[in-house]
Amino acid sequence: MKWEYFYENYGEWEEKKIINCVHFLEDIGPNEEIVDVVDFSYSEKANAELLKKALKKGVIFSHDEIVEMECGLDYELYLAYAATNLLENPNLTFKEIMKYKNDLDENYLGTVLYRSKLIYTQDELDEIENFLGQEFVAVLYKKQHMRYNRHDYVIEYSPRRGRRKEKEKIGLFARFGIYKLVNNILGL
Repeated sequence: MKWEYFYENYGEWEEKKIINCVHFLEDIGPNEEIVDVVDFSYSEKANAELLKKALKKGVIFSHDEIVEMECGLDYELYLAYAATNLLENPNLTFKEIMKYKNDLDENYLGTVLYRSKLIYTQDELDEIENFLGQEFVAVLYKKQHMRYNRHDYVIEYSPRRGRRKEKEKIGLFARFGIYKLVNNILGL
């Protein structure tokens, strides 16, 4: 089935027919039309199928488009799709990622920031620290081979041997909390 036919007729169809037609779509339309379908359709199931198809076809939505589709999706699916869309987009800047800080759960946003290939500036790391906390920023510093020194946590990088040396001034329970935070963020 062609996208043009689907887009012209989906408003007259029932949920089951929309889902079946999504499976048989040969191509996918432009972002604006996909957003229109998701926004207009009251079927979360059909919308989820359409967005899965769009993901498979490599469609990447802007922040505004994702926020506009929020009404047509289950909230958990919306969060997952927004995070997946962020992870799939290699051209995102820090500012574009941080547009989602009010929309996404801290775990989703943390995962995106950690998996991003961006090298963060000091100002960006300070903004992340204000939002996600000191422990998470310490992990980002370590990932970027940078020195992180706040009151209770110190990380040093030894460029001579290319190895990182850690000095922790925190107790066993705090270490366990950091370990759990990183595992939750990475989904391990």
